[in-house]
Amino acid sequence: MRVIGGMHKGRKIKSLKGKNTRPTADIVREALFDILGGKIAGSRFLDLFAGTGAVGIEALSRRAESAIFVEKSLEACLIIKQNLENLALTEKSRIIRDDAESALKNLLKQGEEFDIIFMDPPYSKNKIEPILTILRDFEPLKSIIVIQHAEDELFNTDGFLCYKRKKYGKSMLTFLIRE
Repeated sequence: MRVIGGMHKGRKIKSLKGKNTRPTADIVREALFDILGGKIAGSRFLDLFAGTGAVGIEALSRRAESAIFVEKSLEACLIIKQNLENLALTEKSRIIRDDAESALKNLLKQGEEFDIIFMDPPYSKNKIEPILTILRDFEPLKSIIVIQHAEDELFNTDGFLCYKRKKYGKSMLTFLIRE
């Protein structure tokens, strides 16, 4: 796996072995960052269900101000840490080993604000609704929320405006903002 754009374009990223983690494919990452375009530079980026950290690392490579990586797996957190160290991105990042719901609640309670929230939960595990409920209840939320999910996965977007949906193979990117 490699960084596909920005100052670290072409640099290798370590990934996890096995099938417990599904890294975001290059074509999906490229499309994601093409759609977000100029919103990345200077942004505060939250990568929920971070896996290898590829999406948050891509944001940092494209000049995001900071990125927080939330991942439950210790093995995945260690890979994210190695990737950040190898790319000299540790100063702009933080890794939180916790489940996404708990970490998000704590971050919002602490007053953290994000310009972009990306989540790529395990497909068909009903992880999207609880995160959207937390975000729905939090005022004021000004973040762009991007969800990578299975094309057939349905979830309630009440309280959010879906301004773009793009399909890539069996994956879908859904872009939401607060109504």
